[in-house]
Parts: sequence; C-alpha cells; structure tokens
Amino acid sequence: MDDHLVISPYTSRMVTLRFGQSGKAYYVSCDLLYNQSFITLNDNDYDCGYTEDIGHVLVHFIYTGTYQTLVSTKRYQNTRDQMLAELQIAAEVLFASNAWNLPGLCKLAEIMIHRLCKSIKVLDAVDIIDTVLLNKEKDNSEISRRSKRWLKEFLISSLQEAFDKNDEMFQDIKLFEGLENLELINVLSAALFNMCYSRLQESLEREKQLKKSLAAEKKLREAEAEEAKTEESDSLSLANLILNTSTSDTS
Repeated sequence: MDDHLVISPYTSRMVTLRFGQSGKAYYVSCDLLYNQSFITLNDNDYDCGYTEDIGHVLVHFIYTGTYQTLVSTKRYQNTRDQMLAELQIAAEVLFASNAWNLPGLCKLAEIMIHRLCKSIKVLDAVDIIDTVLLNKEKDNSEISRRSKRWLKEFLISSLQEAFDKNDEMFQDIKLFEGLENLELINVLSAALFNMCYSRLQESLEREKQLKKSLAAEKKLREAEAEEAKTEESDSLSLANLILNTSTSDTS
C-alpha cells in the first residue's frame, strides 16, 4: 500500500461488501476501492459473490497490504487436511485478486501456494486445484485465463520436480482418473508424456554412449593385444637371430 496518499481513505464514505451465503458485511472506505469497476456513486452495498474466507483475505489486503486467512471453524482430522483447505483458499484468492486488480495480493497468493505445496503431496495439490478450476470452468475471461494459466504451469513444474525425485508414483495408469477438469487432465497428461519421453530419450542416449564406450575399450584392448603379439614375435625373431649367429661362430 502507498505510504503517501493524496486523499486520506479515512474521510471518504464507507461501502458495504458482502461475502458468503449469509451476506457477511465488511465495511471499506470507498477511496480504497477506487480501482474497482463495480463501485458506483449511487450504491453503498455490494454482494461480491465470494465466500467469506475469500472476502476476508481481499478486505484485509486492501487495508493492510498483507495476506491473512480466518481461523477455520471446521475441525480437520490432521494438518494435511488443513493445509489442503488453505491451498484451496489461496488458489481461489489468486482468481479473486486478478479480478479485483490487486497484483500485490496476486503475488502473495502465488507465494502462499508455493509455500503450502512444499508440505503437500503433488497429487493432493493437483486434486485441490482441479476442484478450483472446475468451479471456474465457465469463466473464459482473460483475467480468469491468466490465473488458470499460472496454476497449470505451476502444477507442471511441481510434477516435473516430483518426477525427477521419484518416477515410480507416476507409473499408475489411473493417475489422473479422479480429476474432472478436462483441460487440466489434457495439460497434465501431455506434460507427463513429455517427461516420460525425455526420460526414455536420456536412457537411450546413455545406452548409446555406453555401447560406444565399450566398443572403444574393446578396440583399445585388441590394439594392445596386437601390439603385445608383435612385440613377442619381434622378441622371438631376435632370439632366433642371436641363436643362429652363435651357431655360425661355433662352426
């Protein structure tokens, strides 16, 4: 947030932003929403269409410039489930921040996704993001496509990293069977095919280099054997020459 404002946001009219099914009200200075196209002079109450979890992150960023989520009232069975819930919020915030033209929050959401996925199995992350993309399937706006593109590229990068560490988990033919977003299935399947193809090419190249190395080693051994044979023949010839010379002198 800019430290040097021309107009104090604390002097402008307050507008009500509502989130969630219950229409939870959040009160924000109109001047802090200057770049939001949905704000008009004739209305002070807006239904924003996001859950309260997302709404809090949006409003908190507008006021403070930081990323914060609400403590969930749900009881998670374990830390993994809690992190998956946080990942879903972060992915949805990515879409919301782009829609609200909040590039700073967008970057924070990306950082949060990266951070959470370091402690989450990559296929669990794929499942969560599949759910988010499925909910955005009908939104083909350029703003939405930007978020979708980033998430897909992130997942491809994460899959590559996991594949490089251990490719055994990717040998299951039903790997993406539970996914529902067709576009994501196609993208990840193509990416995984390329990974496997590259791995095969690397294996074939190593095999080729090994055969080349073995052939060179065999050729070297044959040359050394031929050289040793020649030296042995020369030694025998020299010995015979000496023997013949000695015999002639005796005669």
